[in-house]
Amino acid sequence: MLRAATRQILETTHLLRVARRLKARLGPREEPFSPCTPHLLIAVQRSLRLCSERGQAEGSDYLEFGVYRGFALWYAQALIKDLGIRDMRCFGFDSFAGLPPPTGIDVSSQEPGFHEGALTASRAAVEAHLTRNGTDWSRTALVEGWYENTLVPQTRAERGLRRCSVCVVDCDLYESARLVLEFVEPLLADGSILLFDDWNVYQRDPNKGERRAFAELLERRPDIRPEPLMEFGGHGQGFVLKFGP
Repeated sequence: MLRAATRQILETTHLLRVARRLKARLGPREEPFSPCTPHLLIAVQRSLRLCSERGQAEGSDYLEFGVYRGFALWYAQALIKDLGIRDMRCFGFDSFAGLPPPTGIDVSSQEPGFHEGALTASRAAVEAHLTRNGTDWSRTALVEGWYENTLVPQTRAERGLRRCSVCVVDCDLYESARLVLEFVEPLLADGSILLFDDWNVYQRDPNKGERRAFAELLERRPDIRPEPLMEFGGHGQGFVLKFGP
């Protein structure tokens, strides 16, 4: 009775229409399940196909650092199935709280959109998107947490991480990219593919971001020779790693 009376009052005073408009504008909305950078999908597809054609896919892992809403991760696991790859797992690493507070050289690096909390997508929302779109959870996993806490040897051991065939580095910040490359270094092998989604940000400054982190990896590992594989979207760069003299 009280609810009906309230509704009648709202209708006669035209407040019901206003309330509905406010709810539509301010109420919770489902975030669209779409890629943050569509050109990355082309790079992922080409990389997985190359690994499959070269016989380097089976018994390996696909690692993605910077999941956001999870579309690229979903696309990778779906493509793996479509390519007939039977034994490749997908792991997505993310804080699910957006970018961390900048530290070190990232404090002085200025790039629009790269601020604390940017690109936030909750784990619950990402899992819902992935589940709704048919993700195979038997060989797909999310690893939640700040990289300084999750990208440690214990994680490699607990997850039983294997040779990394394709690694997506979508980290934006130098410190994050540095931690990623230190973490995956023992998992890299001849033919491993690294896809840097923010390679050309910071005006292509080699002393910042993913470029600097990769240069440091190559400096401490002179046995690794990177061969350019592709540029994608004007912002990303892929490399095939070759080992040996």
